Amino acid sequence: MSKVSVIIPNYNAERYIELCLESIKKNKSELEIIIIDDGSIDGSRKKLSKLSKEDSRIVVEYQANMNASVARNRGMDLATGQYIIFVDADDILEAGAIDLMVESMEEYQVDLVIGNHILVDKSGKLINKSDDFIEKSYIEKNPMNLVDKVPNPPNKLYKLEIIRRNGISWGNVRIGQDINFYLKYLLFCKNVALLSNVVYSWRILSSSMSHKPSLKILDIVNSFKNIRNYYILMNREKLYVKYIQCIEFEHYNRQMEKQKYFQDRAQRRFIVSYFSYFLKRIMSQGIKKSVNFPNYKKRYFTCKIKLTCKSLYVSKLYSRMMKNR
Repeated sequence: MSKVSVIIPNYNAERYIELCLESIKKNKSELEIIIIDDGSIDGSRKKLSKLSKEDSRIVVEYQANMNASVARNRGMDLATGQYIIFVDADDILEAGAIDLMVESMEEYQVDLVIGNHILVDKSGKLINKSDDFIEKSYIEKNPMNLVDKVPNPPNKLYKLEIIRRNGISWGNVRIGQDINFYLKYLLFCKNVALLSNVVYSWRILSSSMSHKPSLKILDIVNSFKNIRNYYILMNREKLYVKYIQCIEFEHYNRQMEKQKYFQDRAQRRFIVSYFSYFLKRIMSQGIKKSVNFPNYKKRYFTCKIKLTCKSLYVSKLYSRMMKNR
């Protein structure tokens, strides 16, 4: 089988990293496992040193705490495989998942393979299937139709050659890292294999950035600026407007909705005002002409109502009502 580079950014995942590695090893493919420790302050460094001595396929590099994107980019620079997969240190791959994706990549002659994933709690207990669960395997011949797929990286097998030939990298942003890389790569795919098989379990941790109220949510704007600039650089801005603009709108709208988790009304007002500026700009740029607008039509008009009734939207009443739903 072809060689696969597995890139794992690790930050304070001492509790989970060994389980993650055990799941990765349950594959017959030739593997190189590159772990970039992103300045962990728990016992990760000692554990990673031990694990790399026990398995020559494991390479560990250390860096000051920057973020997962920087770690993944460094891992890509070190990668020597034909294919590459990005796994978080607390994720669990299904046995044989990498083998299955490699076989699918080569059998169907595609540029990207996407499998299913499920959501589990910190103990590994099933919470639910993913929102965009693939019920039946198929080949998508227009990859831009997949711009609204969940962008999590562990259920995707990429070609390293496509990444390097087109200068694709993870944007140095705090929010929207996965969508940033995924939408750049999708631009160069001729076709994509989507598998009904579950390939990994996404561990939902209450301590993760996506589940804590933080003004870091504002950085989603920088992620999409980075994506748009890349499309412009590649002379594909029209494609961005046609397919990505609705995704940009959806992510801004989704992050803005997190204002309800902030206790301070001034912060809630600031968040809504901040996203209001960018959402209104998108709305004025002909978003209704985007091919995937019908999928977001309801949320578009709901968003317009929220922005019209800002005082009610940032009120404690709205916050309580939505938290209790």
